[in-house]
Amino acid sequence: MGHPAYNKPRGFGRVTSPGVATKHPNRLARHGYPFRRQHALNRPSHANFICFQSHVRTVVAVYKKRTPCHGLESGMWVCRNILPGNRKLITLAVLFLAALSPLANDLRAVPSADGLYVTFTIKRAAVNLGDFTCSLNYQLAPRTTANFVRLATGSGGWLDFRTGSASRKPFYDGITFHRVVAGFVIQGGSPNGLGTDGPGYTIKDEFHPSLRHSKAGILSMANSGLNSNSSQFFVTLGATPWLDDVHSVFGEVVENLSIAQSVQAGDVIERATIIRVGTAAQAFDPDAQSLPTVVDTIPTLLRNASTYRLDYPQSDDAEYFVFHSPDLANWQQLSGSEFYIAPPSQTGRDVTAVATDVSKKFFIVSKVQYPDALQTPPTMNGKRIVVTDPRQFTFTWDLANAASGSYSTSLSTGTFPIIAYNWTQEAYRGRLTGSVSGLVLSSGEPITQVDLSFTFTDASSGTCKGNLIGQFGNQFGMAGPFTVGNLP
Repeated sequence: MGHPAYNKPRGFGRVTSPGVATKHPNRLARHGYPFRRQHALNRPSHANFICFQSHVRTVVAVYKKRTPCHGLESGMWVCRNILPGNRKLITLAVLFLAALSPLANDLRAVPSADGLYVTFTIKRAAVNLGDFTCSLNYQLAPRTTANFVRLATGSGGWLDFRTGSASRKPFYDGITFHRVVAGFVIQGGSPNGLGTDGPGYTIKDEFHPSLRHSKAGILSMANSGLNSNSSQFFVTLGATPWLDDVHSVFGEVVENLSIAQSVQAGDVIERATIIRVGTAAQAFDPDAQSLPTVVDTIPTLLRNASTYRLDYPQSDDAEYFVFHSPDLANWQQLSGSEFYIAPPSQTGRDVTAVATDVSKKFFIVSKVQYPDALQTPPTMNGKRIVVTDPRQFTFTWDLANAASGSYSTSLSTGTFPIIAYNWTQEAYRGRLTGSVSGLVLSSGEPITQVDLSFTFTDASSGTCKGNLIGQFGNQFGMAGPFTVGNLP
């Protein structure tokens, strides 16, 4: 995924010279196709092409396209650039290969009941622990299910922070369960294995009164507050009703719950296979559920005297990530990212700091396009936020500058310091975190931190949910509508 020339979705490129060793060449030869192995020259390892060369004819380029096949979203081999006389024979040969591939084994494990499913194949070191299968509730949680399916298959694209580029590889394959809490949850979906990353975008919460954390085996989305879902998910190991309407439930384990219960931290998801059974599940379209898309853009590097600027096409309601590399192998993200909620007056980013005094530098720009009109402001400097909790109290947060401020509440008299704070702009929320002092919990524990999420319905109002956190970790929760205005 490193070089911009190769940052293309699967199926949108071609091989112009014989270059790749065949898969199962002996099988093809047994059926009348005298192919021989060729070696790759300057071919990126991720490029998903296979080239065959007959001793009689020409090169055949093959690319892999993910399409539903026998109820299983697996790999269907498709041929391009084939001489007319060979098209039918080669296509049959490649489809024969797919039928003999390991994916054929999954067909024997397809659940009998109609529905949409995911089967997780789990490994611990070199040991295969087995599979467990979850039903996916696409009827009651269509957006959350669609996001999971698109990640599992790679069809919607996601941002690979290791390469700085949009990827269409299956996201979950090879990722670990990074968090396991006995009797509580097993959690996965973080590429770095630390629980601090995801696919480069977020989606909204999705709740339904019949989707509850009522037992072991419930499949639900991990998050860090309101509307912050991305790729991380968990499976419950018991009833966890306090998570209801906080985390989005979208499925449950229907086969081999004991395998899920045996997972340990560090166990690997070797493969997450999406299975469709029945016409309704086959008809469910993950791309029709108003989800973000991730693509690479084409940047232009401009030099003006001693400064460098990276320009690239920009659009409303999109987020842009800039990555740079000295060698096309090691990529770093340029600090921060940019949201564009309205047409920007200026395009691109200043990259002078990383482009000066170097012999060479490469850049990639990835774009996350959101389907909704985004409302979260980039800063709250000079703003007053008033949160009204249904329990008949208010909190007022005065953010006098970009680093500190003060707060007050109808529960007490006086004004108290916000020692330091951070405001994080995300697609569907703004997050206020920081250090505070002045109040104590009912237990007498001093309140030292604040962590609040704000979902904007327009530029000046929305819904808030979060906590004041005590010195020893106990919390005081608040939730309700908020308004934003300028400080007097």
